[in-house]
Amino acid sequence: AAAGAVLAEVGPRGAAVRVVGGADRVWLGLQAFRAPYEDPHLPDHAKGHASAGALYRRGFLISVTNPKSLAFYAAFFPQFVDPAAPAGPQLLLLAVTFVTVSTLSDGAFGLAAGKLAPYLKGEHAQMLRNKITGTVLVAAGIGLALSRR
Repeated sequence: AAAGAVLAEVGPRGAAVRVVGGADRVWLGLQAFRAPYEDPHLPDHAKGHASAGALYRRGFLISVTNPKSLAFYAAFFPQFVDPAAPAGPQLLLLAVTFVTVSTLSDGAFGLAAGKLAPYLKGEHAQMLRNKITGTVLVAAGIGLALSRR
């Protein structure tokens, strides 16, 4: 209901938002499609990569300030709260459970990616991944720009 109200408020400006969002996706897709091969054997400072700490801080800030995440928590958690009991401890338990399950599942994905990395770092695999990513982003951008709603 709230999303519908926001979309109704956007009204005619929605088409402009879709076109700008679509153009952004197309631009990102073209960048990915044309991305050069990065040799995985070069040290990180030679590739221009940020440190692990900087990447962690950036990821943390993005997660904490992501309005979609906050909207998800606000919509998802209350349905599991018993109105007869204090909400604070229940929400804390839900949050701790969610973070624990997310950490375990994301950790499993990380470990799997680490095991698969040698197969995915070759030049052919990297260039194929760039082409697929670029194609999907361009298609998504065109689809978004041409969508009616």
